[in-house]
Amino acid sequence: MALNILKGLSNGCEYVVTNNAGNTIDTSKYNSWIKRYCDKAGIREHSSHDSRRYAISALLDSGVPLETVKTFAGHLETSTTASYFRRIQDNKFNEAFINALN
Repeated sequence: MALNILKGLSNGCEYVVTNNAGNTIDTSKYNSWIKRYCDKAGIREHSSHDSRRYAISALLDSGVPLETVKTFAGHLETSTTASYFRRIQDNKFNEAFINALN
């Protein structure tokens, strides 16, 4: 859901996170945005790597096959993708993060 919101904010660009001109942004800028959204949501700060882990976990939690997620993540080995998996159980976190993006 969060990725769909971010995609909608990127003005139809193929990339999820872009600036107003549609150009990709560097990691430090992305991390500053995430920090601002986390502060607004009242949750602990997360990094771009945490966002990547969350996206991979959300896909796996939703039943997307590991091989498909591996390809999406750009990993060569399924073991790398599997190492990112953390079961998403905190609905309060999910709701707070989505609300902060709106």
